[in-house]
Amino acid sequence: LHLLSRRQRQMCIRDRSMGTGCDSRKGAEYRKLESFMEQRIDLSRLYAPEDLAKSTVRMPGPKIVHYLDSSGCVGCKLQSLRMWNVVRGRMRVPVVLVVHVPDMQAIHAQMKMIHFTLPVLYDTLGSFAATYHIDREAYHTFLLNGRNQPRAVGNPIGSDKIWRLYESAIRSDE
Repeated sequence: LHLLSRRQRQMCIRDRSMGTGCDSRKGAEYRKLESFMEQRIDLSRLYAPEDLAKSTVRMPGPKIVHYLDSSGCVGCKLQSLRMWNVVRGRMRVPVVLVVHVPDMQAIHAQMKMIHFTLPVLYDTLGSFAATYHIDREAYHTFLLNGRNQPRAVGNPIGSDKIWRLYESAIRSDE
C-alpha cells in the first residue's frame, strides 16, 4: 500500500508476486492508491487560524500531511499527536495537521493542553477527505512533493520502512 514512485508501481505491475496490491484481490485498492498518488492536494482552501499554518502551506518543497477526523477515539488520536512533536525534528520537512472535527474550538484547546506545536489547518466544510478519497486510515498520512502531489502514503511513526520511504522521497525531491 505504501508505494513511492512510478518506478515502484511499474515494478509492481511487472512482478505480480509482490504483496502491494498487484494481485486481482487487491487490484481495486492499487488503482485507488495510484489515482491518489497522481492528484494534486490543495491545502490553500483549508482554514488556517495561525500564521505558521498559512506560511507552511505556501512553502515550496515537500511536506508531510497528517489528517485527523472525529471517527474513532479522538482522545486517542490526540495522544498520538504528541509523537509528531517528537519526530518532526527527525524529518527535514514541515509536518501539517489537517483537522476535521465538529467542535474546532474544543480540539484546539485539547491540542494546547498536549503542547502540540505543529501547524494546524481546519477542514471546516468536511470536504478534504471526500475530495481526495482518504476515507481509509491508511491514507491519513502522506508526503507531498513541491507540487503538492503525494509521493508516499502511510504513517511513518512506528514504521522504519515508511520512514525510509519518506526519507528517500525527500532526497529525490531536493
